[in-house]
Amino acid sequence: MPGMMPMSEMRHLELHVYAKDAGNTVTNARVTIVLTGTDKTRRAVPIARMYGVAEGLDDLHYGNNVNLAPGTYTVDATVNGESARFSTMVPPGS
Repeated sequence: MPGMMPMSEMRHLELHVYAKDAGNTVTNARVTIVLTGTDKTRRAVPIARMYGVAEGLDDLHYGNNVNLAPGTYTVDATVNGESARFSTMVPPGS
């Protein structure tokens, strides 16, 4: 259908947040995620709180489904005012 993203490029981006002191899942974090592709285009990911039905709240994570073509991405995440940056790669044909 026009305007639909190819399913092969739809990815589930999730960020798990744990308390530094106790190691338990943080259920009320303020999270932002910004992706930057190799073309330097930056885009914010709309944040949703999610968890696997079978795993329950132990699997609580933040993120969303995003359209990601194969390539390398920089992920800038902010959680309750603390920032982290890391890279990830979406391989061709995945």
